[in-house]
Amino acid sequence: MEAQAITFTLDIDPQGEARGRATAIGGHARIYTPKKTRAYRAHVAALAEPYRPAEPLSGSLSVEIVAMFARPAYMRRRSKRTGE
Repeated sequence: MEAQAITFTLDIDPQGEARGRATAIGGHARIYTPKKTRAYRAHVAALAEPYRPAEPLSGSLSVEIVAMFARPAYMRRRSKRTGE
């Protein structure tokens, strides 16, 4: 079987994944994903949807993600490579 590559770019700011939260409702534990994380996941899924193959992929898969973050304000006047 020939290797198939799916490549696309999402022009959005990367966001860290918030951990699941737990709460008790009526004496029962409930674990939920924070609203901000759910919204970000839905946004990424909607942007990636056009690149989804018609059939599910099978076999060995690999994923490469390159995320670019804005340079923090406290490092703007320092060396790009070392941060010094």
